[in-house]
Amino acid sequence: MSGKWLLKRVLLTLALAAGCAIFLAVVDAEATPIRPDIRKIVNQPHEEEPKTIPARAGWDGPEMAETQPSSLFASTLSSERLAHARRAELIAAATPDPRAILGITAVIFLLRLLRQQEERRLRARPLVASLSEENTQKIAA
Repeated sequence: MSGKWLLKRVLLTLALAAGCAIFLAVVDAEATPIRPDIRKIVNQPHEEEPKTIPARAGWDGPEMAETQPSSLFASTLSSERLAHARRAELIAAATPDPRAILGITAVIFLLRLLRQQEERRLRARPLVASLSEENTQKIAA
């Protein structure tokens, strides 16, 4: 890479950045503050109550009703079902995502390849240095 090519690239990037900045400064922005018409706001009818429905999360609604078991067998059965459901949830949470395992394995594999290539490059460097010394000795002789 020559110095002139790098200088041209840097200057081109600076010129493009300055051009974009100037363009954005000249163009009208779409997010400018609005100027509200006070007469329209005053003439709007005011609502006494908001027309929103409150959320039912956590309320004592039909979703919160529990069934009362009538016999001892029904209570043990429901506890067995509860234990089975909890076990199934734990197994589902402990099962790893195959895509994550594949991604981690790929990263490990690529890092090992990178290390092997680096070791090959370092082993080849002394060989190149010794060849260049032999060439200089042959030239000197």
